[in-house]
Amino acid sequence: MAKVEFEHKHGLSRAEAVARAKQIVDEVKKQFGDFVKDVSWNKEETIAKATGKGFSAEVHVDDGKLRINVELPGLAGMMLASKVESKMKEMVTKFLS
Repeated sequence: MAKVEFEHKHGLSRAEAVARAKQIVDEVKKQFGDFVKDVSWNKEETIAKATGKGFSAEVHVDDGKLRINVELPGLAGMMLASKVESKMKEMVTKFLS
């Protein structure tokens, strides 16, 4: 199983960071909707959990940073991990900058 884990620092308020994290999740669903089966947020809307075809992921909105953890099972996951990481970093930079 391959794991993609990274964090991105931000200077946003928690509310603004949550709003932008939701935009990131919506963009992932838009671009990769065939693979995303379920997305749920906790009560405080600071943690999103996503599952789908061949992956599971969490987005954590913290004061000053956004953390993303993605698990990609199997050999295919290991082969795709660097591409997934690159795409996620691109999206995070776009929405949090």
